[in-house]
Amino acid sequence: MRRHPPCDGVMLDAVLPLAPVFATIALGYGLRQIDIIDASVWPALERLTYYLFLPALLIHSIASADLNDLPIDEVLIVVWLVLIIAIVMLLSMRRTFGFGDPSFAAVLQGAIRPNTYVALAAAFALHAEDALPSVALGIVAFVPMVNLFGVLAHARFGKAKIRSVARLLLDVFTNPLILACAAGIALNRSNVELPPGVDSLLEMLGRAALPLGLVTVGAALEFGKLRGKFGAVLTSSLFKLLLLPGMVLIGLNIARVEGVPADVALLFAAAPASISCYIISRQMGGDAPLMAGIITLQSLAAVLTLPLWLYLRTWFI
Repeated sequence: MRRHPPCDGVMLDAVLPLAPVFATIALGYGLRQIDIIDASVWPALERLTYYLFLPALLIHSIASADLNDLPIDEVLIVVWLVLIIAIVMLLSMRRTFGFGDPSFAAVLQGAIRPNTYVALAAAFALHAEDALPSVALGIVAFVPMVNLFGVLAHARFGKAKIRSVARLLLDVFTNPLILACAAGIALNRSNVELPPGVDSLLEMLGRAALPLGLVTVGAALEFGKLRGKFGAVLTSSLFKLLLLPGMVLIGLNIARVEGVPADVALLFAAAPASISCYIISRQMGGDAPLMAGIITLQSLAAVLTLPLWLYLRTWFI
């Protein structure tokens, strides 16, 4: 019979590494409220982080990481199966809960799409450099699928005109995080070393990714958007913060995925909805105010749910 560590010690071990992550998010919210930075700067900073700093971090880190012995097939099967089950459940509930089409697009996207900054920052806080290979696997498992389903949901239920399948697939597979992972893996497998100047540049740019990413997460929180449509906000949040990580945890247990890969996969599943969800809702005719409310509630609730899932993992895996 497996012995489990004392509850208090394990819970503290889960909470303490994540404290700086949420403190940085709170800092971003505070900076936005005291208005010492022009409001137009925040979207630009978010794009810069997403398209430059975070890809630089991934390329530099994955290129030098040890990718051997990762449970690739097991994690991919678990994550993809859970995402499909969650989407089918939401589709079956759509008419029961009376969600309008644009609102349902926001609910579905918020229920499956993780905030990569939060997941990565939590993974590095827990495991430092040991998290790198599993981070690459987590991104490959989640990012293409949630991008695809999020865009498809808005193409079907949003007010914007449905785009071609080819354009949808192009949007998914030209995602900067996917391209960065692909470049890092290619460099890793080819044993080609980056030139000293390029390697140092990527390392320097990558250091800015997570703190700036977390600050922009906090700056984007809008508590006023929690008013109205609270049922839709709560439904999406329950799926994303409780049901999705719960199913992933069960799947990882069945597939016998342990250690750092299990932690990282669970962090991606349990991370709150991404800010990019709001951008897609706004551009593709979804319910953007509802999406902002979903992101805000999930970002707040994740302060409690992320450590809880890491604690539960020690009991189930």
